[in-house]
Amino acid sequence: MERPGLKFWIVLNLIMNLPMALAMSLAAGLLTQGIHMPGFLIDVLISFAVSCLICAVVPIPKLGKWFAGLFHLDSESLAGALVSNLLIALIFEVIIGFLLTWVNAGLLAGLPMNIVFRSFFHTFFPLYAVCYAVSFLLRPIAIKAAMRFA
Repeated sequence: MERPGLKFWIVLNLIMNLPMALAMSLAAGLLTQGIHMPGFLIDVLISFAVSCLICAVVPIPKLGKWFAGLFHLDSESLAGALVSNLLIALIFEVIIGFLLTWVNAGLLAGLPMNIVFRSFFHTFFPLYAVCYAVSFLLRPIAIKAAMRFA
């Protein structure tokens, strides 16, 4: 199989990562201090940039296939996709969730790191659920669109 080109990755990142950034930033705002426009936009930009960076650095498809394979599942089947998405959503939530918590609670609010960690753990499971749902629902759409435009 031929390695996808730059156009494929751009379309895939736009379709997957922009909605992911919006959903995570919206959910984080609703779970914590509320939605305030300048902060929300900053969170979306940070989330989107970090999501794209994760996709560029971490071999997400290979990790998903590997994780589904641990359970003797094909990552392209429904069961395999559900299982592989557990690991993929975890990677995104840990990195983006902690970064957003650190920026908002640590840098902007000046709270100590023990409060930042407590805030991260407080929002972890709801944001993980959001991340899981968005990535599971958008993955097939993003792949089809990226293959069409690439």
